[in-house]
Amino acid sequence: LRGGRGGARRTGQHAVACAAAGAAFGEADAGEADAAEDAEAAEVEAVTPAFVRREVRNLALPAVVGTLIEPLLSLIDTAWIGRGLGPICHGAIGPASEIFTLSVALMWAIKDSTATSVSRFLALDDRRGAVRYIELTVALAITLGVGLGIGLQLSSPAALALLGAPVSSPLHAPALQYVRIRACALPFVLFANAAEGAFRGFGDTRTPLLASSVAALINCVLDPLLMFAAPLGYGDLTLGFGWGIRGAAAATAMAQVAQAAVYAARLRARCSKLSVPLRVFEQFMRLRTVLDEGWQVLASNAVLLVRSVSILTFWVFCSALATRVGPASAAAHFTMINIWLIFVLSAEAPGVAAQVLSSRAVARGQKRYLAILVRQVEKEEEENKPPLAI
Repeated sequence: LRGGRGGARRTGQHAVACAAAGAAFGEADAGEADAAEDAEAAEVEAVTPAFVRREVRNLALPAVVGTLIEPLLSLIDTAWIGRGLGPICHGAIGPASEIFTLSVALMWAIKDSTATSVSRFLALDDRRGAVRYIELTVALAITLGVGLGIGLQLSSPAALALLGAPVSSPLHAPALQYVRIRACALPFVLFANAAEGAFRGFGDTRTPLLASSVAALINCVLDPLLMFAAPLGYGDLTLGFGWGIRGAAAATAMAQVAQAAVYAARLRARCSKLSVPLRVFEQFMRLRTVLDEGWQVLASNAVLLVRSVSILTFWVFCSALATRVGPASAAAHFTMINIWLIFVLSAEAPGVAAQVLSSRAVARGQKRYLAILVRQVEKEEEENKPPLAI
């Protein structure tokens, strides 16, 4: 009986202890829930129009500089070719460049999809999902780049004829040389587009700015060096290679390869910081799966793809008409298109920031933040302010 009473006493004490512990854990859970609610309330209070504008500005300012480097780079190429190689080569750059514009347009929708998806995965703290999506899009971009590069090597004469530079045109021969050299860099170009989308998803617009700046610097140095040959006054020694329009294409291709190298190094380092290694080459071991999943990515972005291709098809059609008029018309049209792009693309940077921030807010359920972001964009459109005013 004494043992029974002692066991009952110990059982009662154990029950009291368990109840106390349960109460303590309940209070702790309630405290954590209250803390989470307080943190959420504080976050909601911190979201103001000024805060949203500041976040947009931090992303948009580096993006606008990086975006404007590309048309400025084309203008530098145009200046060297137009003043150094004459109107025939100047006009040949037009249809040749339009081929690459259409080729890269396929990646525009994938780049936007990558930015949105990576931003959403990271907002949900799914690091592995973000890196897995990057691996897929990078493998798809390289695969498409290899296919397009081989296709252009074989079909570039027919493509140039479709764009207004048939074999009988004086523009055909220099344009064909330009296309076939630049086509070798297409895998690197499409990879750079996919990587840019990944960095947008990270909320990092400074890395694309760095990569574009490196490409611009290399192109500016290599253009005169590869295009022209100046005698040094010591026998047959010359400064430069004198490759003409082939040198211009080679300089651009080398600059794009360097740009891809910057993206590759920074992307690998960024994924290492997420403690998730980037294994792109493993994706090539299952190429069929990559192509199947890549087709799903393209299908899910069909609206964006149709929009981009429709705009560019009309653009290329106008360029083809200008090319058929003659070399001078083709050169003038291509030059003005690049000047026009400088003004048009300045509006893209705030859109990049809004895209990343809105996908992050949707994934986290931050309705107040999203509402303020949308109102700020609508306000700027109604007041018709310059794009960077946001």
